[in-house]
Order: sequence, then C-alpha cells, then structure tokens
Amino acid sequence: MLTPMKKGVIVPPFPRRMAMSPRRSERPTPSPSAEAQESARRKMEDARKVVDSKLAWMERADNLAHLSEDVKGLRRQLDRLETLVMGLYAALEPRHDSHPSQDGELDRYCIRAKEAAKFIGVAEATLAQWRMTGEGPQFVKNGPRQVLYRIADIKAWIDGNVVPNTSAYEVRERQRRR
Repeated sequence: MLTPMKKGVIVPPFPRRMAMSPRRSERPTPSPSAEAQESARRKMEDARKVVDSKLAWMERADNLAHLSEDVKGLRRQLDRLETLVMGLYAALEPRHDSHPSQDGELDRYCIRAKEAAKFIGVAEATLAQWRMTGEGPQFVKNGPRQVLYRIADIKAWIDGNVVPNTSAYEVRERQRRR
C-alpha cells in the first residue's frame, strides 16, 4: 500500500523491521555424528591415496625422462660406433678391379679420403693439405673431384714414418726441409 506525501508524491511505506538472524559465528554448530565423522575420514583417506598415486606416477614419469636421456646418449654412441665399423668395412671393399696387383690383395683396395683420414687418424682437411704439399701418402685421382687412397700406399707411408725416438724424427724433418 502506498502512502501519499506532499504535493502528490507517493512513497512506499517503511518495511517492517525483520528479526535479525544471529551471525554465523554465533549460530550453534551441530556436532557431527559418528557416521558423518567416519565418512569424512574415509573420504580423506581416499583423497590421500589419489594424491599418493599421482605422486608415484609423476616420479615414474621423471624416471622415464632420465631413461630417455640415457637412451639418446646410447644411440649417439651407437651411431659413432656404426660410423667406425662402416669405415672399416669400406676400407676392405674393393674400389678398382681393373688394376691387377702382383704385390698382394691390398693393392686392389682403395678407400676414399674420408675413410683414409679415419684410418690414419687425422682430419680430412689435413689429408687435402698433405696432397698439395706432397707430404702424405700417395693417392689416386679418379676424375676431377674424387681422390682415392690405396691401402698398401697408406701402410707404406706409415711404415716410412716410423722413428725410434723424438730426436730421430727431428733429424729426419730437418733433412727433408733442406
């Protein structure tokens, strides 16, 4: 119901005062029953089990990540070993059968510069430099870009570089430079 005020303004009546409910902190809390307490305890135990299983799963995942890194390292080592083995097989593979050898089977086998560098234990660029200066083993030029080394020539070059001690090496180097 609306009450008229001055000059035709209608104002709604004040609301009745409502009884104030006690604050939450003042309200009495019902004590949980034994069944409710037991139910809450079971739920808490179940939640702990779930959390523990998730933590165990995370630890397994972390261990798998470490294993994955170990496997990657082993694969890199296997790749290096495979490269070495392939180089050795390539060293034994005949490249030229058109030149029969009277000195033995090794004269028939030629290897590429990359394999020869691995065989000698130097960089491929070092072999290229030796080819230009005439210091390294003899080589076969097979076309404008392909360079081959006969295994017999490599072994002969290695045998020619054997020295009994460091001073003998220095004397030989001085004589060669003159």
